[in-house]
Amino acid sequence: MSFAHLDGFKPFVRPVVKVVCDTISPFTGERLTTLQCDYQRYFHSEVMTHRKFSRSASSSRAIPVHVQADRIKLNPATPMQFGLNEPGMQASKNAEGETLESAMCMWFDAAENAYHSAQAMRDLGLHKQVANRIVEPFQVINVVITATEWENFFELRDHPDALPEIQALAQEIKKAMDESEPVVRAYHLPYLREDEMAQVEGGNPLDILEYWAPISAARCARASYNNHDGTKSTAEEDFGLYEKL
Repeated sequence: MSFAHLDGFKPFVRPVVKVVCDTISPFTGERLTTLQCDYQRYFHSEVMTHRKFSRSASSSRAIPVHVQADRIKLNPATPMQFGLNEPGMQASKNAEGETLESAMCMWFDAAENAYHSAQAMRDLGLHKQVANRIVEPFQVINVVITATEWENFFELRDHPDALPEIQALAQEIKKAMDESEPVVRAYHLPYLREDEMAQVEGGNPLDILEYWAPISAARCARASYNNHDGTKSTAEEDFGLYEKL
């Protein structure tokens, strides 16, 4: 298969979810949860239909071409199932044997072609907002989702009729939330680190709203062009980003 000879090659098949911040309001008892979700970009439009969600997602216009290209070279987004054609929106039978092997080879060939095309566009002098579009079907997108209401999403998406990948995303979100212990607190501040939260607790409410809340918002926004598992920004840098945004 294409790319398979490369060290580190590992197709991305199933969405990955982790809880970033989980809060119970001391005033209303409502639960507010922020999650970091990694999933195949090709079904992101379906996630966008859920208007109860607040989101920030990685952007093709912000991430350099070589970074996106290298990601799909080593971890190309791949369907969970290669369903066989039939009438309707769902595939009830999946490819097996030689058909499955051929389908997977075709998928990785397409990813490799997109990889080389994006690099060629960059070398031609085209901006990343153009060159990165061609690799989007094979990208893994990083999305920060915050919401209080999940019932409709679970009802629609954790369902056999849903696309397998978004069904898996719903299952992973439900699992992550079931395993998380929400904390009763007045402020929901995703991506603040432990030492920063220590300053928030018992701090001046004005300082929290005018300094720490902007920093949290900026770090959520960083999902559009940066991965939180990579380099860490300072509070000062994030406050500066907030002012720019």
